[in-house]
Amino acid sequence: MTLKLTEAAAAAIRGLLEQADLGEEAGLRVTAEMNEKGEPGLHLSFEGEPVDADQVVRAHGVNVFLDPSAAEYLEDKVLDAELHGDHAHFAVSERDT
Repeated sequence: MTLKLTEAAAAAIRGLLEQADLGEEAGLRVTAEMNEKGEPGLHLSFEGEPVDADQVVRAHGVNVFLDPSAAEYLEDKVLDAELHGDHAHFAVSERDT
């Protein structure tokens, strides 16, 4: 199982990618680093293409590039977003079975 994107998340990513003007193959890159409490901290950036080790998730017409740590953490999760004018708030939740 891999990360699932809601249509709202895809729309937010699409809009932000259009503003960044990185090209059609660009996507949202998610990296994960564990903090001192052992909890993952997710970092989001927009990149023109994935890194070799990235897992690529394509959904609703957008690309999400997951580094290996993020792919492992997010494999049973859902990425959602709420648009707020010129920016978006992303949220990760457990996937319903």
